[in-house]
Amino acid sequence: MPFYLFKYQVWKYKFQKLAFTLEAWANYLEIYLTVIFEKIKSPKSTLIGVLLAEHLGDIVAAEPIVEALHQKFPNAKVFWIAKKHFHILLKDHPGIFKVLAEKNIYASTLLTRKNPFDYFYNLHINGTRSQPFYEPLFFNPASKALHLAVDNYYTHFNLLQVFSKYADVEIVNDQPTLHVKEKPVMMPFEGPYWVIHTKSNQVSREWRDEKWEALIPKVLDHFPIHIIEIGMKNSIKCDHPKFHSMVGKLALLETIYVLKQAEFFIGIDSGPSHIANALQVPGFLILGNYENFTSYMPFSGAYQKGDITKIYFNGLQTAADHSVEEIWEALKKTYLKHSTLLA
Repeated sequence: MPFYLFKYQVWKYKFQKLAFTLEAWANYLEIYLTVIFEKIKSPKSTLIGVLLAEHLGDIVAAEPIVEALHQKFPNAKVFWIAKKHFHILLKDHPGIFKVLAEKNIYASTLLTRKNPFDYFYNLHINGTRSQPFYEPLFFNPASKALHLAVDNYYTHFNLLQVFSKYADVEIVNDQPTLHVKEKPVMMPFEGPYWVIHTKSNQVSREWRDEKWEALIPKVLDHFPIHIIEIGMKNSIKCDHPKFHSMVGKLALLETIYVLKQAEFFIGIDSGPSHIANALQVPGFLILGNYENFTSYMPFSGAYQKGDITKIYFNGLQTAADHSVEEIWEALKKTYLKHSTLLA
């Protein structure tokens, strides 16, 4: 018997792969049978499967796909497959019949290979997801067929345009919206406020903490407002009395409520920026050279049109490289366009 079979790590890996595979098949069968039962109950309906399990910004940006699918298939029942913590964005959408849980990424690989839907659309861009134990990495055949992958998808399209190609639909209304229940938040102050979001799931999209820490006092000393920072981790350091960190303190619905009530939003290319776009909150976004894209547009609708926001972009440098002074000067001009407050 080969010596390597006695190694603990080998057996640990085998058991982990087995557990992962069994979980995937259980998840796959759960989704498969749910759809089959609905097909039996509603034989005249067209059952549509949309797979976009993550991320926050992608799911918000893709929302107009639902309306476009109903226009293409008037008798449609749309099932959306997503990770459980994103269901709150989808479960109250009037155009979505049922939200199904992706509990294991390999289950989505299995669904992409064979599924019970009348039409199934995997909206994930090749190269943006990875799965353990199985090669190749998580794969979307539509992504390959359309020659769209992580290294070129922003060359000519925004996120919604990419998703619409995967779903083979024409988008009439490109403004994403949110259909969620309000969850009010008690503010620790009175009066108008701005919201900032400073962190991305990729550091290459971020502005530097020390620059935020230099900008915020300028804003608070110049405008009669408070600032709330939202996010999940790593709040910036600022001891100004009108700066309030709610990082890690808000559930997703509470974050949406805080954004909805905001007078203005300052952010980067991140999930909360897509929420602000869906809520049409006037804003200022700091973008720059990202990966191999010297220019790119993540947004559709209000933020792409630029009527209520300024996307500050210099493809010759990353977002992190913008100076505090250039951002401050551009921010003042942008905010005063959308406010009756005087400097």
